[in-house]
Amino acid sequence: MSFFARYKAELLETLAIVLATVLSYLIARALNLAEPFWAVITAAIVARLTARVAVYAAVYRLAATLAGAIYGLLLAFARPSGLPEPLLLPLLVAPLGLLAVFQPRLRAALIAGIIVFSAAAHLDTPVAPALARIMEVGLGAVVAAAISVLFGLIFTLPPRKTRPGAGNP
Repeated sequence: MSFFARYKAELLETLAIVLATVLSYLIARALNLAEPFWAVITAAIVARLTARVAVYAAVYRLAATLAGAIYGLLLAFARPSGLPEPLLLPLLVAPLGLLAVFQPRLRAALIAGIIVFSAAAHLDTPVAPALARIMEVGLGAVVAAAISVLFGLIFTLPPRKTRPGAGNP
């Protein structure tokens, strides 16, 4: 059996990841998004050969990003109150960290919250980085899910755990 025949699913999944990341980057650049690589990172995380897994990952990644960005934004608005950052940081990290512990699928909320909170530190309005982060992650999630759905429609393969060389015990 040739390398390509033996590892067809893995190679197709790699192709899906490559297509999703490149397409996310190109669209983000065309839309003049501030950080196109946030879309790329999300596409790399979400893109999978099976559409169901990709859509599931996209929904949770976007939900977590929304939750974290909104919470990070709320705490960014507390900065002008005079509360020092060493006091604000635990208020940011504790609830989002707790969310990540109880719902690991939502662990991106903590990262999004920290990113939005830190990006808003030197801006007149902290809303811009929150919206940018949501748009960039949303773009990557949608593109990766769409590529994965398309690949799922075109290619029919057995589930990964049943294929040789897929890391089965």
